[in-house]
Amino acid sequence: MEEGVMLLLSLELNAFLFPFFFIFVSLLVARLVPFKNWFGKPRSLVHFAQWAFLILIALLGVAFATGIIAEQLGIHDMQEVDASIDTIAREPFSGIVQLILSAAGEELFFRGVLQTIIGTFSIPLFAIMHAGYGSVTQIAAALVGGIVLFLGREKSGSIYPGLIAHFLYNVLAVFFIQA
Repeated sequence: MEEGVMLLLSLELNAFLFPFFFIFVSLLVARLVPFKNWFGKPRSLVHFAQWAFLILIALLGVAFATGIIAEQLGIHDMQEVDASIDTIAREPFSGIVQLILSAAGEELFFRGVLQTIIGTFSIPLFAIMHAGYGSVTQIAAALVGGIVLFLGREKSGSIYPGLIAHFLYNVLAVFFIQA
């Protein structure tokens, strides 16, 4: 019993530490090297909303397609992802906070800082970061989702539509799609 509680506390701690680390590093880099346009700026509210919607639809399409392909290939390796989703869904308030922090941290770091510095090499790094679940399906979805978010950042000129789309996708995945 104590091992289960310790594992749960460890998962909860990591779920908050990683996003804070990504946010901290991203804001530190942006502060230390202010001449770069790390995060971009949407041209208008309409432009922002259009890109956020397009990115969200694309992310949902990636999840749907990845699920179908995994099913067709007989790959059933999403147990740890599902367990993590169940843990987040059990506590909606802290779950929403966790989803906000994780989307913000990942977008600030991967699309803000890394994409600005190393370009397309940020995409596989984003996928590798999702390897902790031990799921090939999750890594493949994160790889293609990373491409969507990368292109969204490039085309919209800002990380913010992708950040909102990423957060909304996570909320839908946790509270509605898996339910």
